[in-house]
Amino acid sequence: MYSNSEKIYDQELMLLLLKKLINKTLNSRQNSLITKDSIFEYCKNGFIIEINKEYQYFRWDKISEINVFKRDLVTFDRIEMEIIHEHKSCIINEEMPGWLNFVKKTKENFPKMPQDWDTEIIHPPFETNFRTIYSKK
Repeated sequence: MYSNSEKIYDQELMLLLLKKLINKTLNSRQNSLITKDSIFEYCKNGFIIEINKEYQYFRWDKISEINVFKRDLVTFDRIEMEIIHEHKSCIINEEMPGWLNFVKKTKENFPKMPQDWDTEIIHPPFETNFRTIYSKK
């Protein structure tokens, strides 16, 4: 059961999601070219992420685990992050618009997370280097 403060947080995220959907509808109707600098939108208690034209919302306090790893793409590695939130999860990567700001936000919201994980994971090259950088347990 949610407390009153949790309901307010969820309402804040839902309003943010509604705003994104309205803007998306208006923008598609205008048929204009829109430059998008981030797939993330933030509010005090969480964020919304747009992946494959679908929106998912996450509350910071409901994230139970964050895992990071590298995917070997033959000629280079790509850093990826798995976010586990209640009954859902998503994987994002460093090629997505807004990645650097998102990494900064996760470090702010999870101060016990290793603050240097993003520089440590790159070595050695072409290895997965899977690690859990946050766990609620």
